[in-house]
Amino acid sequence: MQDFIVGDWTVKPALNRLSRGDTEVTAEPRVIAALIALNEARGEVLAKDDFAAKVWNRDVVSDDAILKVISKTRLALGDDPQKPRYIETVRGRGYRLLSQDETAPEARSRHSRNAYRRMAVAAGIAVIAAGGAFLAGAHFRDDTPKVIFLEEDSGLRVINEGDFTIQSIPSRTDDTNRKNDIQPAGDTSQEQPDPER
Repeated sequence: MQDFIVGDWTVKPALNRLSRGDTEVTAEPRVIAALIALNEARGEVLAKDDFAAKVWNRDVVSDDAILKVISKTRLALGDDPQKPRYIETVRGRGYRLLSQDETAPEARSRHSRNAYRRMAVAAGIAVIAAGGAFLAGAHFRDDTPKVIFLEEDSGLRVINEGDFTIQSIPSRTDDTNRKNDIQPAGDTSQEQPDPER
């Protein structure tokens, strides 16, 4: 049998060895047979029955025996079943050898869910911080109406200041009429006095 590549490992079936850089691992024959069977499936899911037929040369093998060989194979490769880089368990179907540039969909979806959770937490913190800043600003805001008195010769007729429109009416001297000078902003129901009067 020819040597073949699994991720960053070179599998040497004739020697029952796996090598990666300067590291060499001697594997038992069933581990090598498991890698050969998975490699021949070329990234497709290998059903447990087919796996058993190729590794043990028989159809009936206990699930426990299959699990032990898969565990030993993962151990030899340094693979983690929770975040697989080499061998993916496809629940209810079998096993699949992952290519070099992919990770198991379960690991990808778990990573995506964690990323979404982190983004949701960050967004929640941002909303809380913005709300706190808004409330703090509202608490310390000066709501006292501002009154601006204009000199008659300023030439200014209307000033918008916050929530009020302030009008300068030259020739008024009666303080009782000054209450008409300040109106809520946007209130156009009251006619503006004619300065020529």
